[in-house]
Amino acid sequence: MTELDQSQFYTYVISNDPAPPSWLPSGVIWLPWGPIALPITLIFRNILPENDFMPTGDYVLKGAFCTQVQFTAQGCFAEAGISPEKQ
Repeated sequence: MTELDQSQFYTYVISNDPAPPSWLPSGVIWLPWGPIALPITLIFRNILPENDFMPTGDYVLKGAFCTQVQFTAQGCFAEAGISPEKQ
């Protein structure tokens, strides 16, 4: 189940670690990437409330590749276009 933060946002971290990294903050959802020797595609599906609803602004998924150092310093959120008040 995806936990929402106080601002109704969520954070997924995907890594090739064998288990959730100990440095992840609480409330972050970890997903295993799997073996890096195989080609892997990430598909993220957003279920919309109505057929004619077009996601805009805060409803559009955003993502960024970042290192552990960037993530723990919250630097990769800016790369994804997420403002600090929405972290």
